[in-house]
Amino acid sequence: MTESDFWAIIDLLDWDASSREEVLSPAVEALATHSLGHILQFEDMMSQKLQQLDTYAHASAVYPDPQRLSVDGFLYVRAAALAAGQSHYEQVLREPATLPADEDFEPLLSLAARAYEHKTGQAFDYVSPVSYETYANEQGWA
Repeated sequence: MTESDFWAIIDLLDWDASSREEVLSPAVEALATHSLGHILQFEDMMSQKLQQLDTYAHASAVYPDPQRLSVDGFLYVRAAALAAGQSHYEQVLREPATLPADEDFEPLLSLAARAYEHKTGQAFDYVSPVSYETYANEQGWA
C-alpha cells in the first residue's frame, strides 16, 4: 500500500450517499480488492495520519480548553479532516487552526475492518502498532 494507494481509497468516499455508513461503501469495496497485507497497511497508515493530528495545537483549534476535551469527539473530528482528502489533511496538519470543529466522521475508523470482513467473511482482529486514540501522540501533547 503506497501513499498514493491510500489517498486513492480515501478519494472514493461517496459524500452524496444517504447515510454516513454508506459514504464508506465504494472505499470499502475498493480496499477489499487489495491483499490482506494492504488492508492492514491501510489501517496502519490511517492510524499514523490520525495520530499526527493528535496534538495540543489541533485540540486548541476545536476546544477552548484542550485539557477538557471529549477524547472520542476529538478523534472523530480528526477522522473528518483525514476523510476530506489529502490536500485538506495536509493543510490541517500544517495549520492546526484550520481544523474544523463542527465536522466529524467516526465511520472512517471502520473502513479497513469492513474491507477485511468483506474480503474474508471473518472479523477484523488487528490492532495497529500506532494508536490513533486521543493523547496517544505524546510528543504532540508535550
